[in-house]
Amino acid sequence: MLRIREAREDHKPRLSQEALAYKAGVSVRTIQRAEDLGRANSETLRKIADALGISPGELFRGNGKRIRGVAS
Repeated sequence: MLRIREAREDHKPRLSQEALAYKAGVSVRTIQRAEDLGRANSETLRKIADALGISPGELFRGNGKRIRGVAS
């Protein structure tokens, strides 16, 4: 399961779905689906992780790491 919502809310400053979508270059619906369904393709995950300033691996549950916010 993905932890995009948690990563988005932990980001400093906190990002809305709209802000993350804009920053990642994907649609708001893509962010909503990824958060709600817990899955996305690898390119989308890379874009979201880049926008959040984290590695794509940090978007997965169970990796033992707390999401860290990165100021933009």
